[in-house]
Amino acid sequence: MEINIRCSEMKDLPELTTLMQKYMDLSVLKPTITRTQIEEHIRHLVDSDYLGCQLVAEIDQKIVGFATLYYSFSTMKLQRVLNMNDLFVDSDYRGLAIGKKLIQECILFGEKHNCASMIWETHIDNLGAQKLYDSFGERTDSWVHYEKTLL
Repeated sequence: MEINIRCSEMKDLPELTTLMQKYMDLSVLKPTITRTQIEEHIRHLVDSDYLGCQLVAEIDQKIVGFATLYYSFSTMKLQRVLNMNDLFVDSDYRGLAIGKKLIQECILFGEKHNCASMIWETHIDNLGAQKLYDSFGERTDSWVHYEKTLL
């Protein structure tokens, strides 16, 4: 079984929208985002080189996972930073190292686009994701994450 990782394209819109909706439905955050809003966001990511990219994982031309990447910037390095904002593999395809392959491709994407580093985070209760993520990078204990809801 071959796993193909590539940047999303407009042709992926219906399948990727469904997978993103599934991801949101399973999230501890319980977002109230409509299918139309997801479609608009995917279109925006596909159309804009400056925002980031959405990588998709395919098996037999079926999208089974994705990683959403956004650019940020480091003042201390004066370079872009890649934020892996989302990583999701359909539950029917877990255990096949698809998440690992997606992360490897995210790293290559960041290197290709001259990013100083790649950052990501996960919920404190998501131990499965933490195990995968710990195999890739340093866990940063020296920074405290803050978030203020604005809207």
